[in-house]
Amino acid sequence: MMRELTIGQNLDGRLEIFAIGWNDLNIDGCIYHNWQTTANGGWSGWNQLRRVRRGKKIATGRNQDGRLEVFIIGEDNVVRHIWQTAANNGWSSWAQLGPSATSGKDIAVGRNQDGRLEVFVIGMDDTIFHIWQTAANNGWSSWARLGASTDTAKKLAVGRNQNGSLHVYRIGMDDGIYHIWQTAPSNGWNTWSRLGSTSDRGKFLVTGLNQNGRQELFTIGTDNGIYRTRQTTANGGSWSSWSRLGSTSNLAKYLALGQNLDGRLELFTIGTDDTIYHFWQTAPNGVWSSQSLLGTASNKAKRLAVARHQNGRIEVCTVGTNNRVYHFTQTAANNGWTGEQAMPAKYVNMNIIAVGNFSAANWDEARLGTRRTREIYGQVGLFVDQINEYFISAADAGGYANIDSDGEAESLTDDWTVDNHALDVFFVQTYAGSTIGLSRVDGPCDKDAKGMDGSVVAIESSPEITGLVTAHEACHYLGPGHKNDGTNLMNPSVPNDGNLTESQGNDMKNHCFVS
Repeated sequence: MMRELTIGQNLDGRLEIFAIGWNDLNIDGCIYHNWQTTANGGWSGWNQLRRVRRGKKIATGRNQDGRLEVFIIGEDNVVRHIWQTAANNGWSSWAQLGPSATSGKDIAVGRNQDGRLEVFVIGMDDTIFHIWQTAANNGWSSWARLGASTDTAKKLAVGRNQNGSLHVYRIGMDDGIYHIWQTAPSNGWNTWSRLGSTSDRGKFLVTGLNQNGRQELFTIGTDNGIYRTRQTTANGGSWSSWSRLGSTSNLAKYLALGQNLDGRLELFTIGTDDTIYHFWQTAPNGVWSSQSLLGTASNKAKRLAVARHQNGRIEVCTVGTNNRVYHFTQTAANNGWTGEQAMPAKYVNMNIIAVGNFSAANWDEARLGTRRTREIYGQVGLFVDQINEYFISAADAGGYANIDSDGEAESLTDDWTVDNHALDVFFVQTYAGSTIGLSRVDGPCDKDAKGMDGSVVAIESSPEITGLVTAHEACHYLGPGHKNDGTNLMNPSVPNDGNLTESQGNDMKNHCFVS
């Protein structure tokens, strides 16, 4: 379950997807990754990228030595990064980007001709800031504003001229489209200037480099039409007039750009109807095709990311309207497409069942407990997908709001259930004695079966403890027993570090509630 994604390519050619988690209650935000096990091949499955760090926006770049580096705007708006410790393998811990914390709203990454990465963000004051490596592969400058305090932005994109100089584009607060470029590769900057006339306005930007070295820029206009402009000469400051791509009925709300092995650019769009479309150059540097469906009209998306396999085939990854990740792959370089395929993942659904009189604070704690559960399970590539909320009123609950014994907890799960294929987690007010939760180990998927067929958790007025107990008890139900390790989620007592092993994760993913 994802909301934002980006794709990098390892030095050995394997693609790697980085994504920000999401679910129906918008209570994830963790960063996940999924990589090809071999160049051009299958996928590993989703895993958290060094738990737990949450984000809103994400971008990736590749260092000169081949190491991938991921940049996020965190939930707290602070810009952070994480990097491979060696090309193709291993990751550092998350760290603040730069010597002082900088906050932002949007983020993009470019690589200078000399190999140094440069990061651009829209700050909280809507101006653009940048920071750059002081040497290829290592070290960062301080943050600096790119332009004046009046150069404000809603969206930005980064391209690179044929000569290696970076070129940055922004949509201003007036919806106008502006650009700025380095005066020389890996060097200083010109001043911002308008790209087009005052009537040329947009709300989204992507850019790419034609085979002949001329940059081409695409925007979604304020009328939702798709427009394009290109440099008249490679590296030049002169651009063509904006022109419409496709017909007046071809409308979009998201764009992503790829390049075929033969040099032809290919633009992928999400229409205002959520359907996925594409346009392509009919020859390198040339004219564009009309709009075509990618897949079928039933394939819907909210986000797109595009990359190219080592063998030249384009890969398009999408976040569907159900928040799951799908992909399309060219069947051969430059030509033909597979149908939409689900990116391999393991999911479990949960029912949150509040027992008795639940206050707003109680509900918040139960939801945070589910969020913590989702974070913990993400370590081993298991997603808590649909989270359904139910309540049993105080009048109907009888004495079940306050559990006096394990037998009463079992009776609660016997007497009440939700008729769906999801794990029932009952949140109660209190649980007598030192117990704060109970669950059967490797519980049944037939919730009408005799015995305990759900998990019971007491609200503890501590979201962290409630989260660990929720994850612990639900984990029991999915298979794993106790593990005497103070760092492990399944240690008999809490608090603990909430870690899970690969073996525990495999047990959970083999449960009949997991699909």
